[in-house]
Amino acid sequence: MTSAWRLTQAQRDFEEVAEVLAMATWVPSDKRKLLYRIAGELDGARAVETIPEPVRGHERLLALAVDGNYRDYSYERNTFQVLFDPETFAFRGFRLVAGMGYYVNGKASGGPYVAKGTVLATAMRVTTKVVDKAGART
Repeated sequence: MTSAWRLTQAQRDFEEVAEVLAMATWVPSDKRKLLYRIAGELDGARAVETIPEPVRGHERLLALAVDGNYRDYSYERNTFQVLFDPETFAFRGFRLVAGMGYYVNGKASGGPYVAKGTVLATAMRVTTKVVDKAGART
């Protein structure tokens, strides 16, 4: 099948680290650094770049990815990245980036062209609130 997901073990491990970070409302500083180090030591892991923070724009974020693509159609391949604060390693979000130039739904479809490196989607954690009981803020 040309549409099968073909993830390496490193990509699957990277997804698990990303899921822990995304689902946790708060992670202690030492654990954030540990998760970042674990993800960064996976086969093919690389710190992609620092990017402007998409919501506020005045901060910079570190994008970490594991080499390889997360869609394996013959006409579309994308890379999954996790966004971190470069100083605290706090989780800030995800983004999906075109891993190759391609036409949406294949060239024959007449779909628009997406250039390699185009950011296709971004999901950001904007705020996190911790409460001591329902409805009360701390």
